[in-house]
Amino acid sequence: MAIINQAKGYAARARDAALERVTIEFLNRLPDTPNERLVGILEMGGKLLSDPIHQRILETSIKVLQEHHPSVEVLRRAAKELDPNCKQSISRFLVKTIFGASDKRARFTEQYGIIPPSSIVISPSMRCNLHCVGCYAGNYTRSSDMPQEVFERILEECKEAGISFITISGGEPFVYEPLLGAIEKYRKDLVFMVYTNGSLMTKDLARKLRELGNVACFISVEGFQKETDARRGPGMFDKVMAAMDNLRDEGVFFGGSVTPTRLNYQVVVSDEFVDMLVEKGCYHVWYFSYMPIGSHPSLDLMPLPEQRDYLRKGIQNQRARKPILMADFWNDGVLVQGCMAGGKLYLHINNNGDYEPCVFVHFAVDNAKEKSLAEALQSDFFRTIRTHQPFSHNYLRPCPIIDYPKMMRKFIVDTGAHPTHQGAESLVTTLADGLDTYSSGVADIYNEVWQKDYEWADWFNNEPLRQMAAQEPQAAPASAPKAPAQ
Repeated sequence: MAIINQAKGYAARARDAALERVTIEFLNRLPDTPNERLVGILEMGGKLLSDPIHQRILETSIKVLQEHHPSVEVLRRAAKELDPNCKQSISRFLVKTIFGASDKRARFTEQYGIIPPSSIVISPSMRCNLHCVGCYAGNYTRSSDMPQEVFERILEECKEAGISFITISGGEPFVYEPLLGAIEKYRKDLVFMVYTNGSLMTKDLARKLRELGNVACFISVEGFQKETDARRGPGMFDKVMAAMDNLRDEGVFFGGSVTPTRLNYQVVVSDEFVDMLVEKGCYHVWYFSYMPIGSHPSLDLMPLPEQRDYLRKGIQNQRARKPILMADFWNDGVLVQGCMAGGKLYLHINNNGDYEPCVFVHFAVDNAKEKSLAEALQSDFFRTIRTHQPFSHNYLRPCPIIDYPKMMRKFIVDTGAHPTHQGAESLVTTLADGLDTYSSGVADIYNEVWQKDYEWADWFNNEPLRQMAAQEPQAAPASAPKAPAQ
């Protein structure tokens, strides 16, 4: 049996190496290949796919090509401009995700009775060199950083579970000294997405990221100079622009990260702002509307329900016309069938090692210093959240924090989850009435919008995620590996 398994391992590695070469060649030819030819290539490649999620992604990709969507031009530009190291990492990531990682994920599910998430967000440090208005990163010191051995053990567990996409947040990630070493250690196994304020993105750092290849950077920008400097401090807009220039010059995949608030929600979906990002060379932009969390949470910066809908329509309008990939963490809930938290598609591990269901839900029952990822995924807290997902089939209202706050409070109380920092408890105390009022206002708008404008959602979703969720046992095996003693 050992010889058979060894032979299977050799065959899998040979398969992955061959597919990686094919994928790199595909990316190299992408800029000059007509859409019709690309459709044919994808259709041939689709014969190798068995996972329903991968098949749905393939079908959507073919539809995008057939409709000559502007996003196709983003991919052509990336294939032309990215450094060879970055293209190789993308190719390796795609092959591992679709083939190699699928094997590991299947073994993980069989062994522990849990479907592993697609991604993990880790905040190894909450230290930051800025003090942005409304940020959930408070006052932290170097002693509060995640120990390097814990950080790398988590990455190793992700690798073994077939989770090859790691997001690094914070704080400012680049103040964490072990980060680049860990990225280099796992450059053949993991791809990292780093959310940064951009202030430390020197030419030397951009060059190092290009040499590594397996890093994409998303830089916080709140609009133009007025909006960015008002929230992040004088001179930050110029530093953000310089950081983007440095990454573009080195051929590193990068984009923007925007926090819409009541003050900037119109600016950040304007033609002028999106055109600026395209001209700077951004391939992608994420929108994360302000959430009332952190050491001094407040509802005052949250976009009002009608402003949230304005953002939805604005992003849809820009996405249909501009050559830049755009994602809205709340209004795009339809693309992932609602909430992703609690290990359904992702979870968050903070600097203290607390397993949080989401970067915005600062409550936990387990800690990475004491329990493994597999153990944490089996917790009553995470299982309760996953069991109730989606919280309704109106995926425009995916979030238990701001769309179903009464449910979130019940999950926390029923499972004994504790706040992971001072002030986090406000979600279930001082902010409760305001969140209930907000969620009611969103429902009034979005229930009508869902019925009127989202008939296509049935075609897109086609039940694959719901089917996968239904496969997860209600009681997991007791064989989850324990985290080594620290």
